[in-house]
Amino acid sequence: PMHLFVDYDATNDSRYAQFWSIKDIFDHFNSGIQTKKDDFCIHATLKSLEKLRLDSESLSLAELRQKYAVEDGKAWRLADAQSSLITDYNPSPIKYRPFDSRWTSLCTQSSAFLGRPRYDTMQHLRDGNLGLCFPRQVHEWHGVLVTDTPIDLHYLCDQTYVAPLYLFGIDEGRKDTNWSPRFKKEWLETLDFTPTPEEVFACIYAILWSPTYAERYKEQLRFDFPRIPL
Repeated sequence: PMHLFVDYDATNDSRYAQFWSIKDIFDHFNSGIQTKKDDFCIHATLKSLEKLRLDSESLSLAELRQKYAVEDGKAWRLADAQSSLITDYNPSPIKYRPFDSRWTSLCTQSSAFLGRPRYDTMQHLRDGNLGLCFPRQVHEWHGVLVTDTPIDLHYLCDQTYVAPLYLFGIDEGRKDTNWSPRFKKEWLETLDFTPTPEEVFACIYAILWSPTYAERYKEQLRFDFPRIPL
């Protein structure tokens, strides 16, 4: 069914299929930010990002283009980026690569300063919240990472996804766990104890980092989202 053109060991398929898929555990997740123009949008320091904002306010479009040597792309225009920096400036740390934290402006609209800010997801990665970062399919499984800030699309691999532990509501201070209704009903509510959301999150994280798990299901982890034996 997967149209494989390589040797594949299906020994653990039936058991693996019974596990919980990441996409069935979390109600909301998304891929990381895609800037469409990393050199312009990702900054090593907040001071550098602030300088870009000030330049966007004081320089003309032509002057800004010349100073930063930046050209428009298929899904990104400097004029939109400049407007976003002036009217929708939102400085935010971003996990760019493993152990490489930088800065960007987390705009609320797509095709603005950032091509794909994934704001509906990234807005929740604040105030001490946690996010599980994972791939969908990889040639070789290398585990997952945890973040407390927005992430870049290529944080772990070619396409990294992130699922926040909590989702913040419109009401100030309100937050809800990001578990899917099915996961709550068919797993959480069947337990004879009540784990904290952080304990469940830590359990998932530990399993996905287990060398035994990685070796046993290395074939299955090459396809689709990882599944968790709970």
